Amino acid sequence: GSAARDVLKDLPDAGFGYGEPWGPWELRRQLSSYLSRVRGSVTAPDGIVVVSGVTQGLTLLCRMLLREGEKRLAVEDPSNAVQRQLLSRLGMQPVDVPVDDAGLRVDALAATDARAVLCTPAHQYPSGVVLSPERREQLLRWASRTGGLIIEDDYDAEFRYERAPLGCLQGMDPEHVALLGSVSKTLAPALRIGWVLTPPQLLAALRGIKRDDDFGSNAIGQHVLARLLDSGLYDRHLRGLRRRYRKRRDAFVQAVERKLPDWQVMGSAGGLHLTVAVPPGMSESRLVAAAAGLGLSVLGLEAMSGSTMSGPGIVVSYARATPDMSEDAVGRLVRASQLVDQVTPEMEAAAVSASMLWHDVD
Repeated sequence: GSAARDVLKDLPDAGFGYGEPWGPWELRRQLSSYLSRVRGSVTAPDGIVVVSGVTQGLTLLCRMLLREGEKRLAVEDPSNAVQRQLLSRLGMQPVDVPVDDAGLRVDALAATDARAVLCTPAHQYPSGVVLSPERREQLLRWASRTGGLIIEDDYDAEFRYERAPLGCLQGMDPEHVALLGSVSKTLAPALRIGWVLTPPQLLAALRGIKRDDDFGSNAIGQHVLARLLDSGLYDRHLRGLRRRYRKRRDAFVQAVERKLPDWQVMGSAGGLHLTVAVPPGMSESRLVAAAAGLGLSVLGLEAMSGSTMSGPGIVVSYARATPDMSEDAVGRLVRASQLVDQVTPEMEAAAVSASMLWHDVD
């Protein structure tokens, strides 16, 4: 839009060069101010490394851990299946830690020998629960006691509806928390812009790995984001998104409550997806396959769990669904629930494999 045109018109020739691999000073300055204001983070511009989305930020942190001989990384169970696969490909060993209604179970984390943990305190994926204040304190005490690293994926933190916002963990303990964020949900994933707020003792190592990895992220996009933050247009844009997504969330929840009263919607206070618990005894993987046969893509919770899920459920995104589309989608879920017994093993396997392609990644 106009911000991009203004940047291209005003940017000096040097702005089209490589620049600092960890991002231009002006963007890091704007991010430092913005994240302090809206997320309660604590960092100077020099403490921020701009990356190409959360996935690159996580990859760089894992490479740093591997260099230090740390292979085991605790992850929430359930959690993002694509992130689990990424960790394994990087040579990390994911250690499952269960999630309950209060979030990550820190007692279970403490029982492992992991020295680092990846978590989503603001809006756990996929359950939607928020890490409780008590668990937050427990997690920070664990990090302080063990010298551990908390990798905080600030997943969907911008999208809250009823609940009051909670500040990020990083603002409570900058020495032990690395905060990951991006504009993939708020602007567009194609921009490939994210950030890592790094503990001071890890900054030099992370900068070096970032420099060696790609010598910098999308330069023009970074200058555009800095302009949006500075002008207030980014805040205005977010307010409009929250209104839009709240209406879409409401329409989907109401359709489920009317048409599938035995199904339980969870995690609806924020984010862009819903977790829906289906009646006990229903085959989750067959439901996913039946829905796919009707042109509806949903994810099964089993694919995101190492071991601790207690019942069948699905994850549904409503971000692109108008109210009419939600009515249609829930109608297809009703029909899919009636067709589960007709699903063949081949259909089941194909649908589960295909569903892995659209896990919510960044």
